[in-house]
Amino acid sequence: MTMKKLKYIICDLDGTLLNEERRISRRQADYLCDLYKRKDIRFGFASGRAVTSLIPIAEEAGILEICDVMVANNGVDILDVKSGRKTETLMVSVEDIYTILELMKPFEWINVTFHNPNGLFGLYETPRIRQILEINHFDSLHSPYTEHFVPTPRVTLIFDPGRIDEVRRVVAGLKLPPWIQGVQSDKDIYDLARSGVSKAEGIRRYVSAFGDSMEEVLVFGDGENDLDMMRAAGVSVAMKNGSEEVRERADYVTERTNQEDGIMHFLKTAEDWF
Repeated sequence: MTMKKLKYIICDLDGTLLNEERRISRRQADYLCDLYKRKDIRFGFASGRAVTSLIPIAEEAGILEICDVMVANNGVDILDVKSGRKTETLMVSVEDIYTILELMKPFEWINVTFHNPNGLFGLYETPRIRQILEINHFDSLHSPYTEHFVPTPRVTLIFDPGRIDEVRRVVAGLKLPPWIQGVQSDKDIYDLARSGVSKAEGIRRYVSAFGDSMEEVLVFGDGENDLDMMRAAGVSVAMKNGSEEVRERADYVTERTNQEDGIMHFLKTAEDWF
């Protein structure tokens, strides 16, 4: 494959850079720090998670100092870590949130949630919700029916992972506003966000500020919400444990899974790209 010299490494988190314990392994973190010091690159995350959970992940792994950008909420929020400047793109309006809540009322097994500056809003608390509260450092779940809220980056549907096909059918049958799009971001999460929002667009906005293009970006991903950035990037790499569609669309597939430090082992074979 012929390509420009790569300047950026952007990684999805869950199922990609994070292992099954939802952490970055020590070996992988040490390697990334070493690579960053040796190569003229910028490094960052592109995740469906909120910024409030991304910074602690980087801090815990000891890689915050090498993080240049965090593209959060599937591209809605772009944090330039070095400058501290945060950019927000299209948000889901309060009116659209109420519309989604109303349309989802018949489907009580789907928990409708969304982030706000004050915390996490949702219909009911579950072990998965408690996990999300913990990783985002929120104290409690807020009710969208009794508490004030403002526009949100995305409305998240949470469900038993075995029911994803049902969720897709439900969403397809809803009369959602035409400017709302859906994408699966985890095995038990389906996001509803404004059309035009994507990880690819978030990354593009960041690199263009430095006069660079997507051709100079290497991305790693494993799921449906990574497809847009994989199509747009100069080089796309799917995780061995990624979905069949992602593996088919990617330029390369890692020989090892996220549990086996697949990103580290792949980058060791590709260092001359940078």
